[in-house]
Order: sequence, then C-alpha cells, then structure tokens
Amino acid sequence: MISHLKGDDWLLKYYNSFSEVIYLEGKSSNDIYQAYGTFEYLVADRGHAQMIGYAMGCKTAVPVSYDKLRWFYEDIGLADYAFDEADENLAEKIFKALIEINDFQWQAKREQILTMAAEQEKNIFEELERNLS
Repeated sequence: MISHLKGDDWLLKYYNSFSEVIYLEGKSSNDIYQAYGTFEYLVADRGHAQMIGYAMGCKTAVPVSYDKLRWFYEDIGLADYAFDEADENLAEKIFKALIEINDFQWQAKREQILTMAAEQEKNIFEELERNLS
C-alpha cells in the first residue's frame, strides 16, 4: 500500500493484509516514481496516485470518490476502469477489471495516450509562442 499523506492508511483498519506500507509524504519526486515503478497493478483512490501510477505504467483501477478521478479516466479512454466507490459490488468490479486489464492492450493504449498528450503539449507551446510574438 502506498500512503501519500498521513491519514491515507485509514484503509489498514479494514484491510490488514497489506504486507508493506510505503509512506511518501515528504519524499522526493524520484523516490515517489521509484515506489510506483515497483507495482504492476494499482488501485488508486487519489488523483495523484491515479495519474502517477498510470504514467509509470501501472495497470490501474480507480474507485471514484469525486468527479476529477472519473474525468481523467474518461479523458484517456479508460472510463471502464473507474468505479463509483459507493457501489456495493466495488471490490468485485475492481478485481474483475484488474484481471481484464491483462486481456486489454494496456501498454499499447497507454503509449497511444502519452503520444497524443505530447502532441497536444507541443501544439499548446507553439500556439503560446505565436500569441506571445
């Protein structure tokens, strides 16, 4: 389990089967990236965990507690891997999604999204340069 801030480990009260908790509060960006780089699968209930995990190549399912989590996955075409955290079948849906991710071309889709994002970033900077000229 990764804990970004004090209090994130509230989950341990309900799921005591985590063999390790990695605390990231106050850690460097490099330490954070290295921590995420050790996981193939991730269940992320924070926006930063979702985005960093995805960028690092983690196959990620998201219990959605607020709209921004869902919007990010909609933007990158992965809305099927974002689930309402109030859903009474949440655990089953996340487990099923993590199994299905292996059949889905996760890395190919991720590379496609990252390429698209880089192109959009380039276009934004070019437009910014034109506007500032």
